[in-house]
This record gives sequence, structure tokens and C-alpha cells, in this order.
Amino acid sequence: MTRPFTQLDAAFNSGTVDITSFARDGLTVSRGNTQIVTNGFVADPGTLDSPLDNITRRFDPNYAAGPYGGGADLVPRVGMAAFANWNATPYGLLVATADGWPQSFPLDGADQSVALQATDATNIFSNASLYISRPAEYSGARIQAVVDAVGWAGPTSIAHGNCIIGPLNLGSVSAWPHMEDVTKAEWGDLYIANDGTLTFRSRDQILSETRSSVSQATYVQNGTDGFAYSGITLGSPPVVNDCTITHNDTGDEVNAQDADSIAAFGVCSASLSLPIHTRSQAQQYADWMVTRFKTPITTFASVTFTPSNEPGDTFDTWTEVLTRELCDLVTVNLDPLILDTDGITRIPSGDPIVRDCWIRGIQPNFSQEPYSVTFFLQDASWIAGLWKWDVSTWDGPDVWAL
Repeated sequence: MTRPFTQLDAAFNSGTVDITSFARDGLTVSRGNTQIVTNGFVADPGTLDSPLDNITRRFDPNYAAGPYGGGADLVPRVGMAAFANWNATPYGLLVATADGWPQSFPLDGADQSVALQATDATNIFSNASLYISRPAEYSGARIQAVVDAVGWAGPTSIAHGNCIIGPLNLGSVSAWPHMEDVTKAEWGDLYIANDGTLTFRSRDQILSETRSSVSQATYVQNGTDGFAYSGITLGSPPVVNDCTITHNDTGDEVNAQDADSIAAFGVCSASLSLPIHTRSQAQQYADWMVTRFKTPITTFASVTFTPSNEPGDTFDTWTEVLTRELCDLVTVNLDPLILDTDGITRIPSGDPIVRDCWIRGIQPNFSQEPYSVTFFLQDASWIAGLWKWDVSTWDGPDVWAL
């Protein structure tokens, strides 16, 4: 069986080095979220794990005679890039920096290894506290201001945004948590792309960008009419029928409730603190939260692939899963089965469950057989109800003014 092979590059001072051959157990990567997303998508830190063979001390910071100069090169934040190569094409998995080079001496010192871990650029922003002042401005301008204040020189893709963010008075603010608050106020997306680009998308891009508004692939059980998955889970977003939003530093609040939902399920509260500039915007946000989550739904939470296809097969599942990026829209199809009266045969039970979902987390596992890729999903059905943010339709100007 043909399978992808991974590549791990390290950007030392002396140049970029392919250190794949020293990876003892392959590598695993995690990007995005593993939990259900409810309001705005902000990715968790993207991480890489790859144990390295260090029997010759080449990755030992205390070994100056090593090929990388010991402490000169083997320091935190050495650039790392992970790829999966399939059918002669490299697919980026993660761009990150090393957390460190921790030394291990198992077998009473007869062995030596490094439990290499690396984290994407969210680590840089998470560790930055800023002392800045900003006026009321669109969400994209605020994200850009934080990026500039941190001094991030890496690639960016920052949208204009639609939500006006309240002023930031001179004082200390943690960079990534503030960017997270801004993204959730926008109901947008914030993540580091697989090529290392810091990406902020406004909520209209969910509807205007083809990869997020038109399904890019269909995932099925049998593989005869779509890309076959090996495992699937379903989950439910929390019910919200009582939403309170604190929208400025003086503690001003708005609230929205749904009496019918409260009568049916009890009070299910969500309390949010978001830097939304005006009370009317905050009220619309609270109304939307209740409209969106007042009724329980069960939808797809994750889908796992363990492809066994060869290059050129009709459904090249490896190419499919390695091509996907966070925020892509996909269609998932589940045809539930139950036991027949003979107690052995499994037969379809009811109509298939078909949902459009956004990919919100990506976890490739190339450390053990069978290799796998898991996508964590968010139900995309709320697009059809976006008009509820406005008296007209989803593309009305008042919607984008939120």
C-alpha cells in the first residue's frame, strides 16, 4: 500500500536542514479547535510533536562540536516546517517554531532523545502584553494594530471586518486574548494557516469566499460516491436561550431571551464580554445568539480518515484530506444502520443524515499505522438564518454594519 511520507525542516542559522531521518516515530500535528465552535472561530495554538533520535548529540545545546553548533542554533523559536508528501506533491501541515530542545536519557543513559515540540505563531502573540491606545475602529484595523504592536514580521491576511470595535484606552492588553475578543465580536475567523500566514476573516467571507460557501467535497461511508471516512462523531452545541453581553469597559449590558425555549429547557445562559462599540450592535448580537442556539441540534462533530487508496484512484482520499484547510466547507453523509431481525445483518435505518460543515480543526497523525487525518467540524446550517440579524436579507447593508 502506498502511503504519504512526512518531511520535517528546521531553519537553523546555518541554513534550512531536513531532519526527517532523525524523527523516530514520525510526527503528529494539531491545528484549529477540537471543541464545538459557537460564536466566532479562534484557533487554538497549532502544535507539532516529533521525537528525535539524539544518540550522537546532534540536537544537544550543550554539545558545541555538534553539526548545529550546540547552543548557537539549538535555541527556542527555531523555525520548523512540516509536510506530507503524496504522489510527488508536498502538502504543508504546519509552520511553527521549536518550543525548546528537551534532552532525555532513557535506558540508564544508554539512549538519548529529544521530545521535539513546536508551536505556530499563536505562541508569539499569546506571550505578548501590549501597552497601547486605540480609537473605535473596524475589527480588521484593530487586528492589524495588535499585529504591528507585537512586531510580527510574518505573512498576514487581514480582512477589513464589519464590526466596529470599541476604543482601547491606554493600558496593558494581552495580544492574543484581545484578538480573540475582536474576532468573536466580528463573528469571524482567526487562525494561522498551514503556510504560517496569520489569517483574520470577517463574517461576510464565510458567505463570499467559494471555499467556505460552496461545499468542496462530500464524505461518505462506502467510498463509491464520495471520499470514504473510517470514523465519525456527532455532538450538540449548547442551548442558549438567555444571552447577556457586556460590551464596554463601564459594564453596559444587553440581554436577549426566548420564553418558549426557557419553558422547554430551563434557563440556559451565556454571558459574553465583547468589545462591541455600540449598544445596538451588541443587542443584535445577543438576539442572534438566542435565535441561533435556542433550539437543540445534533450535528457532526468530527470525521476521521485512514485512507488506503493508491495515487490516481477515482477517489484519491489522501489528496483530498491533505488539500483541505481550516474554514473549508464540506458535506458529510451518514447512513445509520441497525441490526435486522436476524440479529446479524445491518440494514439502513431511516433517511441518511446529510450536513454541510466547516472544518474547524485538523489533526494529521503520521506517528503510527494506520496513518490518519481527523477533521473537527462546525455545523454550517446557520447561514440560512443570517437574515435574522436584519429586517431584510443576509446581504442587506445593515447586516454588514453590525
